[in-house]
This record gives sequence, structure tokens and C-alpha cells, in this order.
Amino acid sequence: MEYRRPQSYEERFLILSSKLERMLFRVAMVGFAGIVISQIVLSVPEIRSVLSAADRLEGQQISSDKTDSGTSTAEKEITIRSLTDKPITAWVKINGVPVAQILPNGVRIKVKKNEIVEIDTSSLEGIYRFEIDHNDPSITYPTPGILVESSQTHAAVLKPILVQD
Repeated sequence: MEYRRPQSYEERFLILSSKLERMLFRVAMVGFAGIVISQIVLSVPEIRSVLSAADRLEGQQISSDKTDSGTSTAEKEITIRSLTDKPITAWVKINGVPVAQILPNGVRIKVKKNEIVEIDTSSLEGIYRFEIDHNDPSITYPTPGILVESSQTHAAVLKPILVQD
């Protein structure tokens, strides 16, 4: 009979920890592979609609990347007010075209779906704040009361105007 010396605590610990480490590494790799595979599968719209109820339960889509990406002809009205005490000469541009100058009591402009509204204060020094307001529930962006900032080097841009059909 061959005599084996008893293993020390450190030797038993090293054997156990190496087995446990290999097992945990395998579990982590299987989990990572599962995440990658599930994301690849969920990137296919037909499969995603079957596996995930989130798309079906989200409600009406209002983003600008709908299949009918044309702009709506319905005009909506928004109000832009300066939050500074002194009168300023800022211009409101729609799709890069100046349409109105902001007066001390504000300006009302007509916008359509997917238009880009810009407040240009490039001729003024300093930072200016403006409040965008409207009472139309079909306009989903900009939200009523949103504040934007503009300066000599940075125009305030609202893009795009989102209107719920």
C-alpha cells in the first residue's frame, strides 16, 4: 500500500478554486454568447414581433422615420418668446430661411411637420434664452414651455417639429 501525504489546506483550496474558476468562466461565456445571439435575433423585425410584446404595446409611432416620411401640409402655430429684459434682434429661421424677427413680446410662427426651426442670435454677444410655447396637443415636439439657449456662436435649433397624425 502506497502512502500519500495529506494535502494541505492551500493545495485543496487551489484545486477547488481552479475548478470553480473554469466553471464560472464557462457560465460567463455562455451568458455572453446568449446575449449576443438574442440581440442578433431581436434585430430581425419579424422575429422581434413574435418574441417581444414591447413593439405591439408602445402605441402610435410619432417619430419622423415613419414609412410615410413626407411632410404634412397642415400648419401649426408656435410662439417664441425671449426671456431677456432688453430688446434683441434675433431671427427665426425655418429650414435655414429667415421667416420672422423676435419682438419684445415674442413672435408667432407657422410650422409644418418635420421642419427645422432655428433661432439665430449670431449678430449679438452673450447668451440668450427663449421659451417655445403652443397650445396644440398634436405637436409632440417641441413640448410647451421648453427653454432653449442661443449665443453668437451657437444657434438654438428645434429639430424636427413632430406632429402626431
